Amino acid sequence: MIARAHFVSTRQLHRAFADAATTVGRVVRQRRLEHGRRELADPRRTDLSVTDVALRCGFADLAAFSRAFKETFHEPPSTFRRRHGA
Repeated sequence: MIARAHFVSTRQLHRAFADAATTVGRVVRQRRLEHGRRELADPRRTDLSVTDVALRCGFADLAAFSRAFKETFHEPPSTFRRRHGA
């Protein structure tokens, strides 16, 4: 979908990242996690469960989101949400 949105082939998209220290998949994952972190910290989003946030950010389930979130931000998403008062 990313390649199509930019009118390039999948191969061209991956080639563009060949010299970078990251991959397309890692960039997408990082953006999804950052989006999740913003939603968890947003006091207007307290109606959403952590599972809802995970699904809205493109994760298949809460477990996958929680593992990735903790690996990236060094704390579980529920702890992050409590610390930020949301």
